Amino acid sequence: MKKILLFCCAMLAVLSCGKTQEAEPVRTVKVNVENEITIPSPWGNVPFDYCQPGYIGFATNAGDRSAAKASVVYNGKVSMNVTVSADATKLWCYSRGALYEKQTFMVPSYIAKKTASAKEDLSGMLFCCEVADIGSSSEVSTLARPLTAGLLLDVFDSEGLLAGKAIKSVTVESDSYPLAGNLELSLPREAFNRLYDESRTVTVECTGSGVNSVLVGTASAHATIGITVIPCNFTGKITVAGEGFSFTVPVDTAVPLLAGYENTLSIDAATSQESSGRKKVRIGVLGDSISTFNGVIPAGYSYYYPRSGSDVTSWEKTYWGVLATQYYDGELDVISSWSGSCVAPSSGKSANSCFTYRCKDFVAPDIILLHGGSNDCQAQNGVALGDYDYDSSMGALAIEGNFRQSFIYVVRYLMANYPEAKILVIVGNRVTDAYADSVVEITEHYSLPFVDFRPENVSVFQNLLHPESAGHAYMASKIYEKLEQDEL
Repeated sequence: MKKILLFCCAMLAVLSCGKTQEAEPVRTVKVNVENEITIPSPWGNVPFDYCQPGYIGFATNAGDRSAAKASVVYNGKVSMNVTVSADATKLWCYSRGALYEKQTFMVPSYIAKKTASAKEDLSGMLFCCEVADIGSSSEVSTLARPLTAGLLLDVFDSEGLLAGKAIKSVTVESDSYPLAGNLELSLPREAFNRLYDESRTVTVECTGSGVNSVLVGTASAHATIGITVIPCNFTGKITVAGEGFSFTVPVDTAVPLLAGYENTLSIDAATSQESSGRKKVRIGVLGDSISTFNGVIPAGYSYYYPRSGSDVTSWEKTYWGVLATQYYDGELDVISSWSGSCVAPSSGKSANSCFTYRCKDFVAPDIILLHGGSNDCQAQNGVALGDYDYDSSMGALAIEGNFRQSFIYVVRYLMANYPEAKILVIVGNRVTDAYADSVVEITEHYSLPFVDFRPENVSVFQNLLHPESAGHAYMASKIYEKLEQDEL
């Protein structure tokens, strides 16, 4: 009898475990997505076929959030099958992004162009769709409304002097309106409702080689570079740089960059401003490993760049090198950078490696870039935070040995001894908050401009302490933008 009871209990347990929770009822809806814009604009702008095959995000009023793969039905129209909750009655589609209640789409201020194809450049055009009432339907159609504009730059030299030369970078600078940033779309809105981390500058770095090199065109055969930007009436300037050349073309008459269109601008080197039109500046840097390059920093200073496996293969690819060669007609003062160095004196490190010692290195800079703190915040270096001591003498600050007092010492020394220089402070993306917040507090106390890279969540940094060339180029674009805002 005891064995029979045990057997029955075991069978009941097996049967109980075999029960599964019933799945929520779902259904499949075929969704046809079509370009809202299909005819040229009054200014001759050509509609871009931004509805492309591939994954498209969708959401419903029943809480569904996912993406489905769309295929081409005919020109300007794609179709996909989506699985939604049975009680869903409304559906929104949008360019595939973060699948949350608030969709955030990034329009980048830095672009690495790997191929010569301009069509591929515009593959990141963003859109959202009008609300579709799906009710109990098995098939619905919706219009895709563009969020971004396509800017096509036709680059050539009508006089032929630069034709055939390889383009290394193109920088588009807007006088008034943002060209890049993060677009936040709150469903069920049919347009973006917030723009943040905006930038009026977009830089394209041409990284292709061989058949994928982008060459300055001729009067009859232009090179074309595509950029996805935020729609605006554009005025500003466009700078094209290559090996041994650079030219800038002003755009003084407003050009409408319309959402959903290919908007073309002709960039003729023969009508450009000479490279001397860029500001002549002497740039000095006080930094750690991120700011080094062997052969440029003073002899005997420890360096990180160049390094095996890194694509920062020349000083021109560092953030200060990009700033000097692509944004300014730049000359280097002293690049006082030492790998592994701290702002404050640190035990176990060379006494002359700290920032409080090296801040005396400069000769006659117009710009001083102060980039430190990445090593001070590491526990093994034993640099305490210290106090915001704005009143002590320079002698007292110099021997304190804490981070805040040492940073105050460096700032005060630079301001007193290089009064004509513009000092810009850089907060690195890997400096911990307590130290980074201290840098910001001290910088604001002395009314100095700064660029804080902590909030940046961009693929070019790849979460690296030592950026690759794409990260350096991105840093340069933000630093230049800040310097221009402060009217260097």
